Amino acid sequence: MYELVLDTISLSILAIDKQSIEFAMDVISRTNRIDELERAYRKKHIERLNSGSCDAKTGIVYGDMIDNLKRMGNYAVNIAETVIIRLSNK
Repeated sequence: MYELVLDTISLSILAIDKQSIEFAMDVISRTNRIDELERAYRKKHIERLNSGSCDAKTGIVYGDMIDNLKRMGNYAVNIAETVIIRLSNK
């Protein structure tokens, strides 16, 4: 998830630099995978909490990390959508 988010952010920056709707659309499509990973990681995390193999303090940090990665992916989408809107209006 971390690598995917970093690649997605880099691609959103490329979309700005190259003024590319294609790159921007690729950013948007990648966020679907980020969302899938977030759901899967949360499900596994809850299973670990329920089984007692993860403590609450560690779980809070883990949850925050997942939230922040997803948020960064959403920021990349915001950038990509702005590129698409601006280029579509030219």
